Amino acid sequence: MPDPTPLPIRRITFHEHGLALLEREGRVDGDMLAIELRAEDLDDALKSLVIRDRARDGALVSADCEITEDPRGSGDAIALSVGAGMLDLIDRLTGWQVCVELVGSAAPIEGRVAGLQYAKERRRLRGATLMVFDGDSGAMRLLPAELISKIIPIERPIDEDLRCFLDAGRRAGSARIALRLPAGVHDLRVSYLIKAAAWRVSYRVVAQGGSLLLQAWAKIDKRFDEALERVEMMLASPAAERDGSVRKALEPVTLRRGASALVPILSATLECRRELLFNADEHVDHPVAAWRCTNTTGQPLAPGPVALFDGDRYRGEAVLPATGSDRCLYLPYAVEPGIDVGVERDFVSQAHDLRIAAGTLVQQSVEIRTYRYRIGNRGDAARALTIECAADALPGELFDSPAPASHANGALRWEVLCPAQGVAMLELRTRRPIERRHALADLQPQRLEVLLKTPRLAPATRRVLELLRSELARIDENEQQGVMLDEQRRRVLARQEHLRRNIRALASMGDEGEIRLRMARELQATESALSGIEQLLGELASDSEVRRKALVSKLPGTAGQAEHSLH
Repeated sequence: MPDPTPLPIRRITFHEHGLALLEREGRVDGDMLAIELRAEDLDDALKSLVIRDRARDGALVSADCEITEDPRGSGDAIALSVGAGMLDLIDRLTGWQVCVELVGSAAPIEGRVAGLQYAKERRRLRGATLMVFDGDSGAMRLLPAELISKIIPIERPIDEDLRCFLDAGRRAGSARIALRLPAGVHDLRVSYLIKAAAWRVSYRVVAQGGSLLLQAWAKIDKRFDEALERVEMMLASPAAERDGSVRKALEPVTLRRGASALVPILSATLECRRELLFNADEHVDHPVAAWRCTNTTGQPLAPGPVALFDGDRYRGEAVLPATGSDRCLYLPYAVEPGIDVGVERDFVSQAHDLRIAAGTLVQQSVEIRTYRYRIGNRGDAARALTIECAADALPGELFDSPAPASHANGALRWEVLCPAQGVAMLELRTRRPIERRHALADLQPQRLEVLLKTPRLAPATRRVLELLRSELARIDENEQQGVMLDEQRRRVLARQEHLRRNIRALASMGDEGEIRLRMARELQATESALSGIEQLLGELASDSEVRRKALVSKLPGTAGQAEHSLH
């Protein structure tokens, strides 16, 4: 693979979904261009790679790619473990010709490495002895391992292995894309996507009189393995991409390798006014002091944390909501204890219509909710208060209520003037139609009693409901009688069992014989009573079944009746 050609990054566009588009530009003289990147980015880069040669219309011949693995975990040739690098290296050099230099000795020693001899504790350099075989004399030289200052491989293969290992370690986890170009000079623009942390924006707001200085900063993480020199930074969000706009850094960015930075992307002065804001879902008992302004920056504002300053005074932190261009923006910064706000909520459901269709009772009603705001001002001056409510938190539509002063960012707002040492009221009412459906055959008598009290009930509907109530009442009466008869049957069966046990225990002669005879007669009588109970239970069940079948045939829209409305 060729060495990387310095084709610098000129432009980076960060996207909210965690990708960044890198654009490199420059002149290349030759037929090869190599781009280094992280191995994890290779797939995204290859799929998105775009190459433009502004000097000619030459075509790309091919693109090679290579991923460099970390050699320390591969088990190949040389592997230097943490804390034992010298020992690993000597093990790998066993059998190879080397030149060894010792601390305090001027004469180097040449020979073949025979290995290490440990004194006591294995895998410790201190106390170990390096054994070097001198081929000329045939002697084994013993060298103190801890005094070794330099080991020089003399034979070429081991020297090449060591250099390859060090080169691979330097590029561990990296990848290269080699672009093969037509020979000659090229004016290239190369772009591709890589993974990047989703960009985030933080804001600074400084209030001065009737204006706000709004500044926005984007955080750039330690993602780039090369220094950036005057690179144009752009931030793209889904909303910005839809209208074709992106947010650009105010100045080109210079960033050292692996560094993070806060990049200024916006600085604008907005007209504002101070207001008291109360939202019952977010604030308790008291409103908050807030700055109100309009986003006149010409671009939408992404949500993010904001540090608030009132002149030189730090006011705290808040969250700036997503705000479209030319939309209203509220920035609360402090609680106002001099204003008390209480909220009462009422709910009522009013029947609106009741009709029968397709064997179903259709009940239409209106849910009415009332919100009463009581604002008490304990100060000596009249105060204006803005009541805010999320639009989706109000069910249905407003009626018999004052019109909101504004509707922005999904919230409705009303302005209320509260007199000094006085009380002001705001009442909001909403209504929402509700439709409920009940199968006529499944309605219970108690529910029918409630429905029959519905005002302005159509006569035909009332007749059907009264018929249904009457028939269901008879069926319910049958069921209650059945429960009583079933309990009576249980008692008779228990008495029969008692009589049978006693009859078996008594003698058939004398006084016991007479008692036995009386019990036998009582047992016979209970059989007749039990037979009568069973007959009555059968008659009640049959009557209820007949009434249910007849009822279904009488109900509008069910079997035997055509569908129609009874209004």
